[in-house]
Amino acid sequence: MVGRAASIPEQFNIAQYFVERSLDEGRGDVVAVFYREHRLTYRRTWELVNRAANALERGGVQRLDRVLLLLHDSPAFAAAFLGAIKLGAVPVPASTLLLPEDYEFMLRDSGARSLVVERGLLQKVGPALAKLSGGQGRWGDLETVYVAGQLLGSGTTVEYPGGSEQRNEPGYKSFDEEVDLSPPEAAAAPTHRDDPAFWLYTSGSTGRPKAAIHRHRDMVYCLEHYAG
Repeated sequence: MVGRAASIPEQFNIAQYFVERSLDEGRGDVVAVFYREHRLTYRRTWELVNRAANALERGGVQRLDRVLLLLHDSPAFAAAFLGAIKLGAVPVPASTLLLPEDYEFMLRDSGARSLVVERGLLQKVGPALAKLSGGQGRWGDLETVYVAGQLLGSGTTVEYPGGSEQRNEPGYKSFDEEVDLSPPEAAAAPTHRDDPAFWLYTSGSTGRPKAAIHRHRDMVYCLEHYAG
């Protein structure tokens, strides 16, 4: 295990390593994600990750752009998290138990260009979006709010807490529909092993939460020396 972690090449994308490597090694039909009664194989996970990467890129997300994630543990989280990383963007997973003012701070501090939020949590982040817009119809750096279901099948319809009118408001998109409409193949961004892969905010016990930056290679060290 030490050898594998020590031999990480300079050009390295952790999303490619976690998912595509299993396909290359013949584990495409092995279950990668267990979610309630559902089972997603590595091949299906690979497809969802690629579609998510393509959906975010089509929505304007570029390399190193932050993408705030407010999602429960579900296939949508796996697709959004690894899809953003594969694109070379930087996902910022946030706890679902925080307050609106916490989300407002994270959106401002991270400069997130996109937010992927589970439908049931949209009302929780709504006050933060309202403060960011200040009644001007924009959310500062934030350009797109992707409202996600569970990403378990094609043609998923997402119900908006604000009703059908909210669905048509500028800036809102259905994450499930955008993923369904995207190609199932995507090339991994040529990221460096020391490039940021994702951010995690601290608890803020000594003041404001601080963003801890995790690099692509850090995830291999965690896998090999802790999870393994």
